[in-house]
Amino acid sequence: MKQKGKDMPTTENSVAIFSYIGQDVRTLRGLDEIWFVAADVARILGYSEPAAMTRTLDEDEKGLRIVQTPGGDQSVLAINEPGLYSAILRSRRPEAKEFKRWVTHVVLPEIRQKGSYLAPVALDMGAIRQLNQAVATLLEHNEQVTAELAEATPRAEAWDAIASAEGDYSVGDAAKILARAGIPTGPQRLFAQLQQIGWTFRGGDMAWRARADRVDRGYLAEKPTFHYHPGTGARVVDPPQLRVTVKGIEQLRKRLHIGALKAVSA
Repeated sequence: MKQKGKDMPTTENSVAIFSYIGQDVRTLRGLDEIWFVAADVARILGYSEPAAMTRTLDEDEKGLRIVQTPGGDQSVLAINEPGLYSAILRSRRPEAKEFKRWVTHVVLPEIRQKGSYLAPVALDMGAIRQLNQAVATLLEHNEQVTAELAEATPRAEAWDAIASAEGDYSVGDAAKILARAGIPTGPQRLFAQLQQIGWTFRGGDMAWRARADRVDRGYLAEKPTFHYHPGTGARVVDPPQLRVTVKGIEQLRKRLHIGALKAVSA
């Protein structure tokens, strides 16, 4: 089938764009053959303008074709395969031979088999650098988490041993145990925290006392204390010593971690 002349545009084209050494070339696949936009080919082959390339081609090697653009359909001058080969033979550029080989060995087979040419996607080096940085950050985070888990394992094992024991501790000793478990506290601070969460109160003698419900729950205990009068030798009963049970320490570990302290009894 002979192609129509330049004054009779055809409309049965679908456009596929491929890239050769960074330059786009539009191909138009009609009902019976493949066409190339003349301006694109002329630029690659080194012609001064499309007309300089197409004026020596036969009438059946060139023609006006309709190309869809964002602004609407446009009529463009195009050349078919025979016209492409004729233009390549007339080109004075040494790379014209490589261009022909690439078209015949890569682009045309791709178009005939799949209907279009899928140009390789250019790598965005900025995106690659960002991806590498994200991977490095993730690896660093994983290493940190692994180290923290390794450090926490012995601490957790030690805590399990404490939690399975029986008995009670002074507030000072309880503070040390909690501090080793990662709870930010100390003897004086723990006294204040116990009051803040409603476990203790100050008696009339200003000594710390355990609230009855905390004792009933097994969190606190009071140890009777006494001393001998230095003059008479009589035994004098002192205010009871506040003690924290193992069960109480476990409850405090849950209550006193960073950000969890509340002035509400539990």
